[in-house]
Amino acid sequence: MGDLMVLKKLPVLDPGEISSLTASAVQELLEEGESANTVATYRSALKYWAAWFSVRYGRKLELPVAVPVVIQFLVDHIERSTPKGLVTQLPPAADQALVAGRYKGALGPLALATVTHRIAVLSKAHQTAGMPNPCATEAVRDLVAKSRRAYAKRGVVQRKQRALTKEPLQALLATCDDSLKGLRDKALLLFAWSSGGRRRSEVAAADMAHLERIGEDTYVYTLGFSKTNQSGADRAENAKPIAGRAGQALTAWLQASGIGEGRIFRQVRAATSARRWATGPCATSSRRAAWPRGSRAISRPIRCAPAS
Repeated sequence: MGDLMVLKKLPVLDPGEISSLTASAVQELLEEGESANTVATYRSALKYWAAWFSVRYGRKLELPVAVPVVIQFLVDHIERSTPKGLVTQLPPAADQALVAGRYKGALGPLALATVTHRIAVLSKAHQTAGMPNPCATEAVRDLVAKSRRAYAKRGVVQRKQRALTKEPLQALLATCDDSLKGLRDKALLLFAWSSGGRRRSEVAAADMAHLERIGEDTYVYTLGFSKTNQSGADRAENAKPIAGRAGQALTAWLQASGIGEGRIFRQVRAATSARRWATGPCATSSRRAAWPRGSRAISRPIRCAPAS
């Protein structure tokens, strides 16, 4: 009973409500469970919503958002055919204000994929807050579906980033010399390739703690959390063999860099120079040019096709 008397001094919670501290903890858990890239794109989308709403309605955005607001957002950003050609409803002055505030990269309509993603983010925000979701209404869903169909009829196709195939991989490897940087780049590329096609974020996070050497120039890398394994569940396919040419490249890199723990591909100091090498694959401008457009973001995928 003595311990129970101590507990009586604690604040009493209402079982029918979530306290502000609990709500904050739940939000932290939800954010930690999301990838950093997902959280960043959600924040960017919501910032754009707030900026657009401020420009169009002259006040602060608050949830829940009314259905007419979502419909206005769609017609402001989705192109429609008219006798004058393709147009949107967003006034030029509003467009200029959004670009000036760096909420948009350039004047003109957004890509359909960007618009639908921002609708999905707003929908998620309402779901998380437990509020009526305007994005789930028939009016909004029908408008989005018909807009997709209209874009398809115009021949607008959402293109997926092409996988890196064997020929361009060989071209990239040919630029990797025997310098410390070259050894790193070669090992990094072959690590991503031989393990079945890793995302750049997964390669950047690769850690020695998950690498096991099982023979001469032969390794097994255990992949826990990944794009296709968001829960980090223990699966047989998590074990990725790194052998052959890839194993040889990895051995050469580890021996030259002296890395024994921590990130496999990271900044190191050359034995004969005080220069710190830049992280990331093929850091010279000529090598960067071989990557797909938009590859500056480490979060975007390498999407190497598996070796045949």
